[in-house]
Amino acid sequence: MDYDGQLHSTPDSVLEAFRTRIRAASEEVVLSLPVEFLPALESALRGAIDRDLFVMLLVHSYTGASDPDPVPFEDIATVARRTDGTGRVICITDKEWGIDGQRLRFPDDGPEIDDEYRFGTTICNPLFAQALYGYLVADDWVVADEAYVSPKPALPTTYANFRRAVIEATLFLRDGELLEVSATLSEIGGEATHEVEGTAVNARQTVVHPISSTFPSEHSLFLHVDGERVSVGGRGSFLEDFECVEITFERVRDGEEP
Repeated sequence: MDYDGQLHSTPDSVLEAFRTRIRAASEEVVLSLPVEFLPALESALRGAIDRDLFVMLLVHSYTGASDPDPVPFEDIATVARRTDGTGRVICITDKEWGIDGQRLRFPDDGPEIDDEYRFGTTICNPLFAQALYGYLVADDWVVADEAYVSPKPALPTTYANFRRAVIEATLFLRDGELLEVSATLSEIGGEATHEVEGTAVNARQTVVHPISSTFPSEHSLFLHVDGERVSVGGRGSFLEDFECVEITFERVRDGEEP
């Protein structure tokens, strides 16, 4: 698989790369960084929220730094977590671009490195982006404290970003509300699509409380369709019954699971 890459020789160049990718994003931003670096990116994150992007934000402390004023999570994130510990320095956008800024975490830690490009790497590659996401969620996100979750969306609402659909379905399901949905699905690995209508009755995910996934990067919906219970994943899924191309949450369903 082809990819584009760029190396970063200074902390400022890594933060500028973060800003560039956030401002160019069209669907999703996943960001993890020390709290002291957050002010440099707040404007870009506010712009992402204004464009109705899904923004996952993990803010962690940095050795020797004290927290600034309270973080305005509701203005810069869809979901946010916070930890007093250290964590990965990562930016992922649109499930395609990944920036690993690990040397910002402990810039003087470890052996001397002669390579001038030591502070970060940007790679445009879905596999790299997915690997960074998996590391972040498994190692840092699940042990952090939930700081903010945006309110449930008004219905009806349509999603092409399946991860966001699963997270926001969870907000309804955890309140005991089932969702009537319509969806465009395809067979796993297939191109032909078909339309279904049914009820979303369960979700597996690792982003909001309660965490229910069986592995860190799992995002699945379970639908009751024509008397059967089927599992649905995003594009590239391999464990579920179907891949989701697009899904619409129509309305809240009264009563118990069909």
